[in-house]
Amino acid sequence: MKRILIPCSLSLCIALGTLTGCKKDVLDPDEDTPATTDPLKTLGMPSDADGALIAICTITKQSVPGMPGGGVEVETGTAVAVFGDLAGGNFSDAGSVSVAAGQSGSSFSLEKQDNNAYVYKPSTSNPQGPGFKTANTGTIPFWKVPTRNISDEAGTAGFPEKPVISSSTTIKRSSGYTFTLSADPQADKILYVIASGNKYVTKTMVADPNTDYRSAVFSASELGDLPASEQALMQAVPYNEIKKVIDNKNYYFINEVVLTQTVTVE
Repeated sequence: MKRILIPCSLSLCIALGTLTGCKKDVLDPDEDTPATTDPLKTLGMPSDADGALIAICTITKQSVPGMPGGGVEVETGTAVAVFGDLAGGNFSDAGSVSVAAGQSGSSFSLEKQDNNAYVYKPSTSNPQGPGFKTANTGTIPFWKVPTRNISDEAGTAGFPEKPVISSSTTIKRSSGYTFTLSADPQADKILYVIASGNKYVTKTMVADPNTDYRSAVFSASELGDLPASEQALMQAVPYNEIKKVIDNKNYYFINEVVLTQTVTVE
């Protein structure tokens, strides 16, 4: 099946990529600054999609030498929704769009962007956002889009479990790299990302009883364009997706968990 690409990631620009017209920050690869958190990570969407409603639980892990567990983690909830001609990139106004963590949870309104994509941005008064939690059925996203007759639609059973990265946080480009998780996050697919400076590489692994999707191998040639940095990023993005037909339209509900960790690229 032909698939189109829906940019998705963990912060506003990450969660949206070019989907919202968010300007990409490009860093000087020669400077030892944190890698851009907008490598335009993408989720594949079937070309029959009339809409995509994406709930995102982001977990950012900052390495802190000497701290138990190797660092601190911060969870944030964000959300993205698009409607219309997704294949052509022509999005439609859908009026009011909101999402809640759990059917009785507080509702959060998404803001329409210039290109008709909808975004929820965590605020200073509520930095955690809707409160999505990994592997927690109590925070299943419930969506409301009255103009599309979407009312209290949950889409999926919940978020995948939090991924645990077990591979080294030092990436030697000349040797290649195997990005590994220590346990199954119970997801449909896992997107793996390594970003340094203004460059990034990605691979998507699909849950399959005949293969282990808990790891992705990046060759030396694939890593060759990444600049060396002590503040590069790696991301593991397990996600679940389900299709629902409402008023003869195909809507894809996606729940994803994004774990970001700082790494060194040599």
